[in-house]
Amino acid sequence: MSVNKKIIETEATVPVPEDAFNVQTYTGTGNSLSVTFGFEPDLIYFAARNATGRRYWYYKLNGTWKYLVTTSLQTEETGLPFTSNSTGFTINGYSFGINYSGLTMVCYGWKFASTSTSNTSGTITSNVQADTDKGISQVYWTGNSSNASIGHGLGGVPELIIAKSRTVSQNWAVYNQTAGSNYWLQLNGSTAKLDEAIWQDTTPTSTLFYVNGNVVINSGNSVAWLFRSIPGLSKIGSFTGNGTGSASNPIQNCGFRPDMVLVKNIDATGPWHCIDTARGGTGQNNKQLNWSDTGTEYSGLDSTDYIKFEDNGFRVTTSAASYNGSGNTIIYLAYKISS
Repeated sequence: MSVNKKIIETEATVPVPEDAFNVQTYTGTGNSLSVTFGFEPDLIYFAARNATGRRYWYYKLNGTWKYLVTTSLQTEETGLPFTSNSTGFTINGYSFGINYSGLTMVCYGWKFASTSTSNTSGTITSNVQADTDKGISQVYWTGNSSNASIGHGLGGVPELIIAKSRTVSQNWAVYNQTAGSNYWLQLNGSTAKLDEAIWQDTTPTSTLFYVNGNVVINSGNSVAWLFRSIPGLSKIGSFTGNGTGSASNPIQNCGFRPDMVLVKNIDATGPWHCIDTARGGTGQNNKQLNWSDTGTEYSGLDSTDYIKFEDNGFRVTTSAASYNGSGNTIIYLAYKISS
């Protein structure tokens, strides 16, 4: 066998990580309720579909569950309304936030290392919970209010970073490879990219990312989630909007059929829109849920709607500026539910 043929066959048979990501919906009962992911999660994002508010980012910090509200500046909380297990989690009973009777919910779950290791690669010692095969790393550290480098253990260059101070009331900060290190985005807002040196205007490396002394993410205790694309599982990318609503718009090639797509126009004001298959987002008339605000789920009214999933990616089929603004850069995070 030739070397080239062997390389091609090896690349074609790269296994998709198991137990990495899932999306589930449920309706609250006010009583004990179980949700199945197929694995024990370490990060869960909860969003209400038929009630305003209720956007919760639960994460296991070295074995202990904590949470932040993704639409708020508020600091970390520790109340836990559920118990995680080997297949998902069980809500312990009535919880106004995620399980009151009749509340319809969607939850997104990720799996990575449940316990942390110390990382001394940067100028600040960090604690890292990484899974390099799944392209995700959770990093937490104590800020020094100065320029700093932080080791992340991701196993590759981060393409997306979501960071939040745990102890200071500040915005959620997002780094994206397309926007670049000279800019940042707010997950809890709809602003376009902001030209501020939160990331020290320095591109992350395969071992480090960089923060400045800004109070947003480097004063007090902070936490960050870093992502990179994994073939067959996840894709972080971008495209230039054409401002046209059409079922024949170009396919954004992910290399797989997505089960979730999160998009943001970084050149204009607009929400972080999420479409997923668990809520019926398989093609037309899919259901929009914004991660950046507290609104309820919205079902599109037009026949082409927002996004159409394809075998190897997705098409943006709306002319709406926040999805497809003409000449604007739209970034996205796409995931496939793992086996």
